[in-house]
Amino acid sequence: FLSNAGLPGFWPHSALYTGNLDEMDHYFGKSEVLGGMLVSEYLETNHPMLYEKYSMYETENESGRIIEAVSEGISLHSLAYTLDSDYAAVIRPHLTKDEKLIALKKAFTYYGVPYDFDFDFVTDNKMVCSELLYKAYEPQEGYSGVSWDLTMTAGRFVVTPNNMVKNFDQTFGTNESQFEFVLFLDGLGGMNKAYFAEVEDFRETWKRSKWSIAQE
Repeated sequence: FLSNAGLPGFWPHSALYTGNLDEMDHYFGKSEVLGGMLVSEYLETNHPMLYEKYSMYETENESGRIIEAVSEGISLHSLAYTLDSDYAAVIRPHLTKDEKLIALKKAFTYYGVPYDFDFDFVTDNKMVCSELLYKAYEPQEGYSGVSWDLTMTAGRFVVTPNNMVKNFDQTFGTNESQFEFVLFLDGLGGMNKAYFAEVEDFRETWKRSKWSIAQE
């Protein structure tokens, strides 16, 4: 995404996988996090525009599964749309079902928020891609969440997608690890192909050049 071109590091983008309505209803069930409602019921009641977007994808047989911040703002997209890239990786937080749902509930509230071209993590009225994850998983009382350290980048304290991967690498296999590895699709430069690589390969990616030949 061109909106993220100014972010340093090999990984320029991050997004939040949600699953479709049926998957969320089946996985979370009627949760006290949502006042005893299913996710679909909660969205229809509290976030009707987002509910309509999920339902539209279902009608088109292209399930909406990803919430992400792009230049148009925080949007819901299909897996096919978001994974139309040279590289992709999936990591899963070490959280309970309720904790995961708390993160999704927070992310739902940001749907439609404009993109933050100033990369300002202090405010919530605009957001960059990694800020969405940072705010959704931000620890609070009674919620362990996920912690990332803010670093100074272009005069702002931010968390970049590349530093998220760096954190995964540096805490991997320790008690400080916050994520489990799911998959990494490593691109074959210039061939329009990718292959499933190992966690050891993924851990090294944050060290790659931003302008890798395979990304050009």
